[in-house]
Amino acid sequence: MSSEMEREAPETTVTNELTHARNITSQQVMSPLACFANVTVSEMSKLKDSSNYKLWNISFLSYAGLAPPEFKAFVLDDTTHAGEVPGRNSTFESMVDHLVVITVSNDILEEVRDKSLIGKAAYLYIKDQYGVLQIHEQIQYITDLYDKILSNSVKFEKKMLYFNNIWKFLTKKNK
Repeated sequence: MSSEMEREAPETTVTNELTHARNITSQQVMSPLACFANVTVSEMSKLKDSSNYKLWNISFLSYAGLAPPEFKAFVLDDTTHAGEVPGRNSTFESMVDHLVVITVSNDILEEVRDKSLIGKAAYLYIKDQYGVLQIHEQIQYITDLYDKILSNSVKFEKKMLYFNNIWKFLTKKNK
């Protein structure tokens, strides 16, 4: 058995550990997570970097809305941290952690776990790290959309959608 582990590539071992962590989390806290039983998150929808944070957070909060209203309030309240909500902590922390696990990429999950963060602490860390696009990321985002607009292989309707996304990004920047 140990010789099999030694033969695996490091990337495979990390992926297996993350998969195992996802399964353990789901199994250990299944009863409070019944409200998330039908939630499926595609790889495309998972948080990968700052560029898809906004959409990820909207999805994350909509999933949180499937639980009792107190849970979503717990998630939204940036001043509420672990240890500050007697009686609800372990359940709510497990629920937040489950949503983090199923909605972020393996790389981000590994980053969060390397910092020993779970639950609300993991969510707040993700919010701080990925919630704001750095200047170079903003430029890259606009450039990528602009390149798609200039592409001859993109249909007109898609070009208009990309232009609309650039317009929204630029006009909502200061709000």
